[in-house]
Amino acid sequence: MNPGFKSTKKKILLPFFSATENKAQAIRNEEEDRILISKQRDMQLDSSIVRFMKGKKEAVIGDLCSGVAKLLQNIFIPSIQDIKRRLEGLIEREYVKRDPKNMNKFYYCPL
Repeated sequence: MNPGFKSTKKKILLPFFSATENKAQAIRNEEEDRILISKQRDMQLDSSIVRFMKGKKEAVIGDLCSGVAKLLQNIFIPSIQDIKRRLEGLIEREYVKRDPKNMNKFYYCPL
């Protein structure tokens, strides 16, 4: 050891942040992220359903769900409930209509 050694570096004191503040902010950020991801997924589902229906013109619910899942497999895996929920939204907005005789068959409505 060298008793005559004196360091040329200066000591810097960093402020201490409260862990509870960081946790609360992280929870808020996670909730905002979940909401944004949910909105983006809804838009992606809508566009994939319309894209699939444009190509097929008519489809049964099973074919529609599998086709949309195949279109979105690289982005995320949608649940059947999500696909049906978004399909109902598209029916309300008149992008798709349901066959009056067969409730499992859908038709694309061009604008």
